[in-house]
Amino acid sequence: MEKIIGVLLVFTMLMACSVSRKMERNYMGQSRAMLLYDMGEPTRIVEMDNGGERFFYVKETIIRETAIETGKTTLDPRVSPGFTKVETLRFDIDKNGMITDTGYTKEIEK
Repeated sequence: MEKIIGVLLVFTMLMACSVSRKMERNYMGQSRAMLLYDMGEPTRIVEMDNGGERFFYVKETIIRETAIETGKTTLDPRVSPGFTKVETLRFDIDKNGMITDTGYTKEIEK
């Protein structure tokens, strides 16, 4: 069981890294206007001390309980638990309107 959890954690970390790299490739050095055109209005904007802005885009996905098919003759049905997946994309924009940093986080709430 511990090995399975370890493999899932490594897989999750690799997926998070690939999203972060893709965001860097697509948006680093691009303008604020391009980000707004591609992503729309952010969920939250924070003014930074250096005169720039930090945009947050938050996406929540609710995964409902799901019955796991184990065959027609099973007496006790197995059900995977429901959870909420929260993904946050972060973009730092300097005072000249250029994207200088990006970030990605994913949280699972039970």
